[in-house]
Amino acid sequence: MRRFFSCFSSRYCGGATTSDPDITGAGEEDDIISRLPDDVLSSIVSLLPIKEAARTAALSSRWRRLWASNPLVLDDIDLILSNPRHVSAVTNTVTSAFIAHPGPFRSVSLRTYFSDADKDKYALRHWIRLLAAKRVQDLALSNIP
Repeated sequence: MRRFFSCFSSRYCGGATTSDPDITGAGEEDDIISRLPDDVLSSIVSLLPIKEAARTAALSSRWRRLWASNPLVLDDIDLILSNPRHVSAVTNTVTSAFIAHPGPFRSVSLRTYFSDADKDKYALRHWIRLLAAKRVQDLALSNIP
């Protein structure tokens, strides 16, 4: 049996085995983070990068609700300005995030770059349709020329 030492409290100072239910959480239905109130978890999710926030939705229906209740703020201008060739990749990532988010969206704020190219016009129309279908309440869209 593997042993470890912990001094987080006087109760655990010294050796404990991994089979100790107080250490392993055996018999508990959820972890410490899951015991936090929704407003605290929502604040945590809102601070995550969009890709990581989206991954929390896979944890449980509660986490899916938390992600869906957060404003979706995507700001891709730094990526695009650092390398204009990233425009297509960033556009695809944003589109994937819109599709993956269950909606409704409370708030979406986007600063991006679209040229007059047909593919850019299509992407912009697609975004607006997706956001409308997912009942966006507040939309701020800025096109950086």
